[in-house]
Amino acid sequence: MPPKPNGQTDLQAPPDTGRMCHLVDHEGTKQAAFDRPTVERLLEGKKFFWLDLYQPHADDYAILRDVFKFHPLAVEDSEHFGQRPKLDEYDGYVFLVVYGASPDEDRLVEVHCFFSENFLLTVHRDQAPALAAIRAQASPPDPAQPHYTSCRSTRSRAAPWPRRQDWHRPLRQRAPAGLVADVLLVDFA
Repeated sequence: MPPKPNGQTDLQAPPDTGRMCHLVDHEGTKQAAFDRPTVERLLEGKKFFWLDLYQPHADDYAILRDVFKFHPLAVEDSEHFGQRPKLDEYDGYVFLVVYGASPDEDRLVEVHCFFSENFLLTVHRDQAPALAAIRAQASPPDPAQPHYTSCRSTRSRAAPWPRRQDWHRPLRQRAPAGLVADVLLVDFA
């Protein structure tokens, strides 16, 4: 994608490359359609979830604006890549831009994160192996396979989900320690 004069590029996957959307919630992890009915159902459920959106299409940003009700500036920032890392606080959520390692030619992945008390939404156009590893940790174990648990995966599964009454507490105190800390503090290697 050609860079804009300010060095940013638009995030818009070609129509023939399907986007991947992964859902991680209290039931584990699975692929899900990133569409209006799915997002509305998740938001109405009042249970914490993480949607990982890979190579979003232009139509997906309407869902960010109209269903999630994100501020237009946050949605605009999420449409453009080539930004500096940042954290912007909005009413009820924060928008973060973070970088990590990726197996592509520039060896970087830029991840845009929307985090609130009820959800984490990550948006990226490059592969992010660390996000896939974290999603795998959230999956229920296969009963047919021997189950070996590391300290990190035990902590992730046992972490309490954020509660509405805890929202006044600083972010680092109310975040589900396993899921959000693993996603936001991981080195994406």
